[in-house]
Amino acid sequence: MRFAQYRRREAIPVRHLRWISGLIFAALLSIPSAPTFAQDDARASFRNGARAYQAERYEEALGHFRESYAIRPVAVVLFNIGQTLNALDRPSEAIEAYLQYLSEADEVSEERQAAVQAELESLEQRVGILRVSTNVEGAVVRIGNRELGQTPIVDPIYLDRGRITLTTERPGYEPDAREIVIRAGETHRVEITLEEIPRFGTLAVTANVTGATLSLNDEARGVVPFEDRLRVGSYRLSIEAEDYDGFETNIRITEDERTQIDAELEETYYLGRQPWLWILIGGIIVVGAVTTLALVLRPDTSPLEGSLPGVSALRWEGL
Repeated sequence: MRFAQYRRREAIPVRHLRWISGLIFAALLSIPSAPTFAQDDARASFRNGARAYQAERYEEALGHFRESYAIRPVAVVLFNIGQTLNALDRPSEAIEAYLQYLSEADEVSEERQAAVQAELESLEQRVGILRVSTNVEGAVVRIGNRELGQTPIVDPIYLDRGRITLTTERPGYEPDAREIVIRAGETHRVEITLEEIPRFGTLAVTANVTGATLSLNDEARGVVPFEDRLRVGSYRLSIEAEDYDGFETNIRITEDERTQIDAELEETYYLGRQPWLWILIGGIIVVGAVTTLALVLRPDTSPLEGSLPGVSALRWEGL
C-alpha cells in the first residue's frame, strides 16, 4: 500500500522525449538479431511501451517495459522504466530503476551518465531517505507488501513522501510495526530493537534431603522436590540444607524438553560431633586428674626442720 499523496503530473520536458526516442533505437540495436521467440517478444513489448509512452499512457508503457525486461533483461530498458516512473510521479521507484540501469549497463557514455546523475539529484529532492538499523541480523524489513531487504541494510532506502507502515520481522522475535511520516528531502533514521520471543523448557530436581533450598543463579526459587518451566538458557543450580554440604552444578534448559537433576547431598563432617573425640577428651581429663592428685597427695620424706643428722652419722663422727 502506498501512503504518499502524489502531486498532479506535470508535462514531460522535451529533453525526456529526446532521451526516450534515442533509447528506443539503442535498445533495439542492443538486442541480438538472431531470431528467437523470446527476443521477438521482448522487442514487441518494448515497441508497445515506446508507443504508449509517446502517447502519454504511462501506466500502459510501464507494463510493457517491465514485460520486455522480464523476457530479456537489457539494461537500457531500465532507463525507460525510470523515465516512465518519473512521469507517473513515483520518484523513489524511478531512482531505483536509474541506479539499477547504471549498475547493469556495460557501457554508459559520459553524456548519458551525466544526464542520469542530474536526474537522480533532481529526484532526491522529491523523496525521503530511510535508514534502518536493528539489534539482530537477518530481519526482513517491509513497507506494506514491499520487501526492502534483510538487515543489515547498508544502502539508503528512497521513499515517496507520505505516511508509511514499516514492519520488521525475524523468526524467534516479536515483530515490530510502526508508522513513519516520510518528508521530501529528509533522512529518517530508525533504530529497531526486536525482542526475543520467550521459549521455555522444564526443570525437575530431586534430592536425598527433602526441603533443601534450591537456587538458580544465586536466587532462591523454592525447595526440593522442585519442578517449574524456565526460559531457555544456561543456569547455575545450587541446593543447600542444614548439616549438609552444598550441591552446585551448571544446567542448560532446552526448548520443550525436560531436564532432570537428582542431587545427592553429603552430611557435613563436624569434628565436635564425633563420639570418639569426647572419649579421648574424657580420657585425657581423667589421666590429668589422677596425675594431679598423685602429685598432691604423695608422702613427704624430707627431714623435719631443726632435726639432727641420723644416728649412724653421729656414731661415725664420734669414733
